[in-house]
Amino acid sequence: MHMGSLRTFGQLGNSNLKHILLNNNSHESVGGQPTGAMGIDFKKLVKSIGYKNYFEISRLKEISPTLKKFLNSKGPSFLEVLITMGTLDNLSRPKDLIKIKNFFMD
Repeated sequence: MHMGSLRTFGQLGNSNLKHILLNNNSHESVGGQPTGAMGIDFKKLVKSIGYKNYFEISRLKEISPTLKKFLNSKGPSFLEVLITMGTLDNLSRPKDLIKIKNFFMD
């Protein structure tokens, strides 16, 4: 998703719009390189583009109470969940990229 979409959601989003960011600050599935998200203050960002609420989860004990507040909030609301890197060993990956390309081009 690009910034224009975030602005549109913030500006025009309904009161029931909920946006969740699972943030591990990396492009984990393609090598683990750091993302441009490092250092962004998402609270300031989403508030400045029209989201009414920002929530953050950074510890296990915050999950239940924060999710309850987030789900009950009148939005648009944004939840940033700070997670660590860690991919499943058996995470499936696309194998036939040509077939996928052709599917989208037809």
